[in-house]
Amino acid sequence: MKTKHCPYCGSSVIEERYRGHFHKFDASHGPFDFDVCQDCGAGFCNPMPSPEQLRFFYANYESGMPEEYRHAMNESEESSWHTQIAKDLVRLARIHNLPEGFAWMDIGAGAGEIACQLQTLLPRSAGTCLDLHEPPEGVSKKGISWMSGDINGNFSQDIPKRFNLVYASAVLEHVISPRDLITNCLALTDRGGLLYMFCPDYSSLASKVMGTRWPYYLPGEHLTLPTVGAIHRCLESIRDSGRVGIASVTVRRKRISYAMRYMLFALGLHSVRRYLPFDFSLKFPTGCLELIVKKA
Repeated sequence: MKTKHCPYCGSSVIEERYRGHFHKFDASHGPFDFDVCQDCGAGFCNPMPSPEQLRFFYANYESGMPEEYRHAMNESEESSWHTQIAKDLVRLARIHNLPEGFAWMDIGAGAGEIACQLQTLLPRSAGTCLDLHEPPEGVSKKGISWMSGDINGNFSQDIPKRFNLVYASAVLEHVISPRDLITNCLALTDRGGLLYMFCPDYSSLASKVMGTRWPYYLPGEHLTLPTVGAIHRCLESIRDSGRVGIASVTVRRKRISYAMRYMLFALGLHSVRRYLPFDFSLKFPTGCLELIVKKA
């Protein structure tokens, strides 16, 4: 059943943008209609796929990502966005004076690429990952704890521990209720700790220019596509509910580092990618944003 409200700001002023689109790489997944909120600008599948549809869809993935995507990304591991996010998290921890050996949690950890790099950069820290599947081998070798569970719903109530840093990179767009995900992540964040999220920005120039060819437009997989305004409106609603204390919020656009070969793969330019003599990394204006919340 179609929702009448935006999953970010709750507005009822929504309009249909696309109708009957299938997933770009799995023609059996769909069709999906895509609506846009006229107040905050967020886009979202409407109706959302059912939990059963999502479980079936992700069952064909390797640790939350198509195998060919992960292979293309791992070809340039040192210049990948995983490396950039891990280094950004270290920088945030130092700026905000998180204690030595602080505890962190990776929500929707996938194959644990960011978690493994973060543990390497901060060997005295204590890491925990949460995702639907079983722990990848690399995570276990690093001594990082793993919890298997669905990040749709109130997963925080089953986790008694609190963390100095909670992060979810390229996860917000995958869940049915972004408000619930942010609320649960904040519930797991200790007082004075940080929540960090990285996700697509539907208000970006790249999204407007590329339309359905924008790499982050993946109907049935990227269930919502936020904007800077949508994130602010969502956090205002969470703060006003009184359930979570928020000291400060930063939402800003972010250029992310992608290897050229991976970008050509993501854009479907396989013939150009094949003849690229060497790989290199650039911070592309692909249309992303980051959220940093300091908990009161």
